[in-house]
Amino acid sequence: MCFESIMNKNVLIWTVILVGCIDEVLAEISCEITEVKSSTPSEHDLSDFYYDHDSSEVYEKLYSFAICEGGEVDADYKINIHTSEELKYIIFQNSKLTTVPVHIFASLQGVQEMYLNSSEVETIQPGAFTGLSNLNQIYLQDNNITKLSAGIFNSLSKLEILNAANNVLESVEEHTFLGVLNLMKLDLHSNNLSYILPNTFANLQKLEYVDLSQNYLLEITSNVFATNQLLYLNLSCNSIQNVTFSHLPSSLQFLNLSHNVIAEVSNLSNLLSLLQLDVSFNKITQIFFAVQNQTETSVTYKLIDLDISHNLIPNITLNSFNSLQDLIKLNMANNLISAISIGSLDYLQSLIFLNMSMNKIEEVDFGTFGNLERLNTLDISNNGLSNFQESTLHGTKNLTHLYLSDNLIKSIDAPYLKAHCGYLKTISLHNNPWNCLILGKLVKTFETYQVTVIRGPTTLAQHVNGIRCYTNNLTEPLEYISTAESTTKKFLLPNMPNVSTYFDSLAENINTTFNTFFNNFHQLEDTLRSSSVHAFPNFENLDARFKSTSFYKFFTIKFDQTDFFRHTSKYCANAEHEKVKIIPKRLESNPPSPSDSDKFVSRLDEILGTFKGKVTVFMILVLIVLVTVTVLLVLLYLKVRSIDKCMLLQKRKEESTWFDAQLELI
Repeated sequence: MCFESIMNKNVLIWTVILVGCIDEVLAEISCEITEVKSSTPSEHDLSDFYYDHDSSEVYEKLYSFAICEGGEVDADYKINIHTSEELKYIIFQNSKLTTVPVHIFASLQGVQEMYLNSSEVETIQPGAFTGLSNLNQIYLQDNNITKLSAGIFNSLSKLEILNAANNVLESVEEHTFLGVLNLMKLDLHSNNLSYILPNTFANLQKLEYVDLSQNYLLEITSNVFATNQLLYLNLSCNSIQNVTFSHLPSSLQFLNLSHNVIAEVSNLSNLLSLLQLDVSFNKITQIFFAVQNQTETSVTYKLIDLDISHNLIPNITLNSFNSLQDLIKLNMANNLISAISIGSLDYLQSLIFLNMSMNKIEEVDFGTFGNLERLNTLDISNNGLSNFQESTLHGTKNLTHLYLSDNLIKSIDAPYLKAHCGYLKTISLHNNPWNCLILGKLVKTFETYQVTVIRGPTTLAQHVNGIRCYTNNLTEPLEYISTAESTTKKFLLPNMPNVSTYFDSLAENINTTFNTFFNNFHQLEDTLRSSSVHAFPNFENLDARFKSTSFYKFFTIKFDQTDFFRHTSKYCANAEHEKVKIIPKRLESNPPSPSDSDKFVSRLDEILGTFKGKVTVFMILVLIVLVTVTVLLVLLYLKVRSIDKCMLLQKRKEESTWFDAQLELI
């Protein structure tokens, strides 16, 4: 018993000793020194050169660095690297330094760069970087740091770059950067900062780059950047509601305020050096760049890149882009723009790229782009353009790329467009309600002018260049065209079953009737306009009255598919009434000459009579086809039943023969 007790005590003692040794090992950080040599061999044999025995050549040593690994350390622990060489930088990898203690780097005075990123750091004690008098770069990103206390960087007079991004910082104390007079770049993005104290950056006279994006900032107070000479400021992805641009440094060249909740951009007269401004993804309803100085003379910005996309801007006014003569790129995509005032873009003489896609623009007036001689790319896709006038591009003689997809455009005069845009090389036309015949001719015409029509997304053979289109035959299904404002249903005649060639001829006959009526009506309209009927009072109202009738709607996208059978017979009965109802009211005050009115009435009677007769024939033919199909189906059903009965009788006969054979065997 006594011997066993002594043995147990010895085991316990050795266990305690081993645990203490293990703790001591874990409390140390091991570093390995690596030398970087020149890739070019040298002929000189000096002390700063190294001899490569394998290749018999001498390579110059450029610098040395250390790679350190380890875990938690004691409060008094200091990293000691036994080398006579000066280290350029230290990299911590696979480390778990939850707390960086005071004076841990005291013996590393020659280090210029320190990489403590991804080391699970939570706390940095004040004085942790004491002794690093030559340090000019610190990388603390991707840790769990919650606070940057005052004085932790006091001894780093040569520090130029500090990266503490992607931590959980909730606050930065006012005197955190006290003594860091040479700091030029500060990155604090992706933290939990909700405010910046007024004097946080007060003594950073050389600060040029600040990234505070992806935080929870609500505002930027007037004194935050009052003494700085910033060139780059990123405040994107915060919750900023109002920005007083006069509080920002006048030296700013790049400003990013995207993904906030800003409602207005105005009074930027303090930022005349600004080159790039991004205010996309906000709640902006008004933008105003007009500026005047104290002498009431116009002042121009140096802005070359402006992004106001994904906002709530309803229109562009004459004062929206005043004083932006140097602007090269303007992105207004995905707003609520429905109108662009003529002259509102006249100040943008240097503009090369203009994006107006995904708005509610239904019409572009002549002269809108008249002053944009340098314009190279114009994107007005995903709007509600239905009547595209080629002359609206008059003045854009250097236009190379034109995007018109996802609109309601049905025709384009390619030669006329090319006459206005002589350097046009690329055009997009897909997702418009194209007639296949018109689209095919248009694509070929553009090819003769060496203009590339961007291929559409569809792979169906009946479409043109991958662009969906509809034919004049009754073989197209009901389609839907998506616009920025709404989904507009386009009427196409229903898909008829291709039972036989008779259906094809029937469809062709009806299609010819429709085309003939359309052509005759437009010819009559042109004849009347060129004759003495121009004396009719309010002749345009006659056209408007006609367009409101179901007869006119039958041939347009406003006529629903189900209205065909409901309105056809009704109109045949009321056609004469419509004719008599409209015309006399237009002849009361100033009647035309007898010859013109007789010609008008007789011609209209002829057209309406022809159409009425052919529609009647069409209805009779449809009825005959339906009866024929019904009879065929009945005959087919009877035939199938007859075949089934024959097969059943044959099967029973075979079974009877089999039983008879079995009986004979028995």
